[in-house]
Amino acid sequence: MMKKTIFLIVLALFFQNMLKAQPDSSYNAAKHQKNAMNVLLTWGVGSALVGAGKMALSTTPYGKAFALQTMVWGGIDAGIAGYGKYSLNKKLLNGSFVPAQERKDFRKVLLINALIDVGYVGLGVALMRAKNDKWHGHGMGIATQGAFLVLFDGLNFAITF
Repeated sequence: MMKKTIFLIVLALFFQNMLKAQPDSSYNAAKHQKNAMNVLLTWGVGSALVGAGKMALSTTPYGKAFALQTMVWGGIDAGIAGYGKYSLNKKLLNGSFVPAQERKDFRKVLLINALIDVGYVGLGVALMRAKNDKWHGHGMGIATQGAFLVLFDGLNFAITF
């Protein structure tokens, strides 16, 4: 129970930065996307590092499988965030960033991603039901990453309104 409470507190602090994307109810598309990509990058790098550390220390099939999923998903999240930051900066520098269109496009991507994320959680839960410790570990890793992404995409989607 204590681990869950600490996790929820850390998650709330982690997401508070995104809530700053909409000061005084005036939406700033560039600031929101920048903040969102910073949060995703932090989560991705943190997950990759934790996964790598856990992989080195784990001795069980469950631990190694969970670590692998955490590390790989973290790397993918960090890569997506890095590309997102690069694309945003490129658009801002060359003047092709159109706030109203970016808001609409970002909202659409976030909605699609959130729906896909629910599938990740479902897949993770299904794998967790396996009697095999290795598959249970993979499932827990996928469900954990998927749950974060549901919150991340869902919250960012809500901020775009």
